[in-house]
Amino acid sequence: METNSEGDLNQILTDELVILSQSSIQLNMTNMIPSQVPGIPNPTITHQNLTEDELRARRWEARRRQRQRRAERRRQARAPQQQQRNQQRQERLDYGRTMFIHFTYCSSMKTFPRKFHALWDKYFGESPINEVLPVLGTRNVKNLQRQLTYTR
Repeated sequence: METNSEGDLNQILTDELVILSQSSIQLNMTNMIPSQVPGIPNPTITHQNLTEDELRARRWEARRRQRQRRAERRRQARAPQQQQRNQQRQERLDYGRTMFIHFTYCSSMKTFPRKFHALWDKYFGESPINEVLPVLGTRNVKNLQRQLTYTR
């Protein structure tokens, strides 16, 4: 039992299908697919049956290419930032004016940096060498000697 509006709707849909089937509109799938799916470089329509191994290999290859493109985009996005960071580091650290002093840290060396800077200022305060900035840092290397002398 169709109502009047359902009958009208069915008639309109039938008329549209007849018009579409009689018209000479040709759909070119090779042109339509790239515009519909821009992420796929060269889409092709294949109607061949693939085995599970072939399908798995194609999926793996597609994922590998996608990861490579993603990694390349990240590298390109990071390149200017990395260059800027490297340039800032080079500008910030003038190795002609900075002296790095490494020492092995232990509990008795807690105050060493403070004492070293006090002595540096006391003896080189008026000297031209005072332009050199001493930077103290610990360097605890895990080696055999350190492992053998480690107390528990």
